Amino acid sequence: MPVVGRVYGLCGMACVVLGVTIASPRHHRDNVEGQWVIDEPSSLAWWQMNPHLGDLWGTTCPSESSWHAGREQDPMRHPKTGYAAVLDTVIPLYPRPVAQSICRPAVSGEFSIADTVSWQGVRGRVIIDAFAITSDNPRRDTYARAYIFKTGSFPTIEFQVDSVTGIVRHGDTLTASAVGVFEFVGVRRAMAVPIRAWREPLGLRVTGKAEFPALELETTYNISRMALGMGVGARVWKTLHWGVDAVVVPASVGAERNN
Repeated sequence: MPVVGRVYGLCGMACVVLGVTIASPRHHRDNVEGQWVIDEPSSLAWWQMNPHLGDLWGTTCPSESSWHAGREQDPMRHPKTGYAAVLDTVIPLYPRPVAQSICRPAVSGEFSIADTVSWQGVRGRVIIDAFAITSDNPRRDTYARAYIFKTGSFPTIEFQVDSVTGIVRHGDTLTASAVGVFEFVGVRRAMAVPIRAWREPLGLRVTGKAEFPALELETTYNISRMALGMGVGARVWKTLHWGVDAVVVPASVGAERNN
């Protein structure tokens, strides 16, 4: 059975990372069917640990004005600060209101759509540059790239989209599930990712977010408990949320923007 990410109300890595598909809120057969790609300068991926403890979130687009890094991890500078292990309800913490072409290339992908009436035959994949994911804390990022994301062996995080199901239109917005295979640190899992899609000036904006228990970082993705520390060992971390916020455009447009 697929692992299904729960749907949360979007208020707009921003905390790993990752689900996208192609879907249009309206029927535009001539403009939609065919080959589509992710517009890299306006697309990002994010992750967020729950509870985040004041700093456990990240993005591939730290230049986004709506995003903020966590508190400084220097006990000498902030000896009296702290966060209780309280579960979050705002996910992601810093959603962006409108997509902008200000992101470094970190999220790429291509898709094909056979039929925009029934939305059968949607295929494609999303590729995230794992090294580009940052919490804006150099020490934590260096450690995460080496021992959590293992970028030396697994430079990308991917989601292969095999189909789109459960399509519902709400005015100009479409909701559905992108069904496919999520690959992280070499482990592949069937997954259904809830998505939303609507039109913006830069193209078709598609957001997707999913989650899995933080303990699965050890039990499923084979990341060592020592590397994960007390967050997993003491069961402080409960859930890892991840998502993608992408702009999707026809391949001809993407060729111009992404080069």
